[in-house]
Amino acid sequence: MGDPNEPFIVDFLPDEEVNLPGRIGMAGTPGASGRDLRADLTRLKKRYRADKLVTLLEGGQFVKDELAALGVPLLIAQTRRAGIAADWSPMPDGDVPVSVDSLFSLVERCLADARDGKIVVLHDAGGDGRVALAAAACLIALGASVDESMATVDMMRPGCVPNPSQRQTLRAFDEVWRKRALERAAPAAISDMFELGEAGGSSGPWRISQTGVAPLSRPGAAAVVYRGHDPEAERAGMPAAS
Repeated sequence: MGDPNEPFIVDFLPDEEVNLPGRIGMAGTPGASGRDLRADLTRLKKRYRADKLVTLLEGGQFVKDELAALGVPLLIAQTRRAGIAADWSPMPDGDVPVSVDSLFSLVERCLADARDGKIVVLHDAGGDGRVALAAAACLIALGASVDESMATVDMMRPGCVPNPSQRQTLRAFDEVWRKRALERAAPAAISDMFELGEAGGSSGPWRISQTGVAPLSRPGAAAVVYRGHDPEAERAGMPAAS
């Protein structure tokens, strides 16, 4: 947890690797284990200019209440009172698997904030395993490999490394993120090659109306119109746009 007499420290991912208007930082828990919560939050706001604190600690009826165990049961409320947005995104600690879907959602929120120029700080109990997982996932989403992301996080915050279970989650996240990125990119790539036209309309057999990929043959229905980028499509008889 660190020395409670030492100032609260936030370590940031390299600006050149994030390459967004905002920043993503890594930290332990403000006010934990005898620290002064108000002083830590003030430093977080004034020294680091944090816009949002993302809490990865668990708490509730059916799991250990980490906030209470660390002596900061009112952390979320106090964070908001300090003028910092609070995002409570609980992750299980230790070897308990982390949901890839929940990690995906967290990363999307963090990157959206960074794109808007906001400073986001991730924290868990001690600023290591879960923070390493979330921060590395952000780097993967920005184009880094799994190994590169973990090395960068460890370099910027020494000892901040995911455990074996978290590494497995990170590799699964990498596969899911890249797959979904391809799925998102495919419609845009296809629309660069084709246009959705109208078959048999009043202005001729092929009237371009809007981008799309829904070929139908009945008169007046949508039809894919090839723009002429691919010789293979021309040889296959795909009608070209005039």
